[in-house]
Amino acid sequence: MNEQRCDFCARVLFKNVSGTYKLCSKKCKSYIKNKSKIEIIDKAFQNTNIHEWTQISNLINSINGYDKFEKIASISRLIYFKKKLTLKNTKELNLKSEVKVKK
Repeated sequence: MNEQRCDFCARVLFKNVSGTYKLCSKKCKSYIKNKSKIEIIDKAFQNTNIHEWTQISNLINSINGYDKFEKIASISRLIYFKKKLTLKNTKELNLKSEVKVKK
C-alpha cells in the first residue's frame, strides 16, 4: 500500500493542512518554508558516516544546532523520499529504530 506522507516530516498523512504541499500539521507548515535550512540539515546527515546500523537517538545527538523535530524529519525524508538511508525494520520510524546508509 502506497501511503501519502507529509512533505516535511514524512509521517503518514491523515489530514492535509496545506493547499500547496502535503503537510500533516501547522508545525510542519511553518518549517517547510525554509528550504535552505532543510537542505543543510539533510546534507549534514548524508555526510555522517553511518555504514553500520545506528540508533536514530544516537544519530540525532551527533548533529548540533537544530531542534530534535527538524533532525527526525530530516532522517525521515532521507529514508522515505530520497532513499539515502535504510530503515532496519519496516515499521514507522521512532527514536529506537536503526538506520544506515543505503548501498
